[in-house]
Amino acid sequence: MDTTNPNLPAVALASPTPQVPPEVLEQVLIGGDLAQLTEAQRLAYYRAVCQSLGLNPLSKPFEYLWLNGKLWLYALRDCADQLRRLHGISISYGQITQNWAPLTESRAASPAASAVFATARVPQR
Repeated sequence: MDTTNPNLPAVALASPTPQVPPEVLEQVLIGGDLAQLTEAQRLAYYRAVCQSLGLNPLSKPFEYLWLNGKLWLYALRDCADQLRRLHGISISYGQITQNWAPLTESRAASPAASAVFATARVPQR
């Protein structure tokens, strides 16, 4: 008895995760250069990094970036947003004046640690 429906599209089975040769993996982990990996290996590495950090890879937390002749994973704002949510870190901003110069102050705090402050001069337009 044939139970297949000809009106439904065929679903391709997922191919196994490609194995990365140890010498290439060492080059990636130590040197940071992803250019030596194949597209399939880069995708597997991207997913592994996301999984290790608890990030959703479908939201594109990283982008590939060529820098100094190497291909790197560059963390985007979505990566920082997801990590802040995962770890309960709150961010607040304020403006203060010191010696008649406006300064922007930011504060990051987590439930498990004390707050961290940063102050910077913001050029006036």
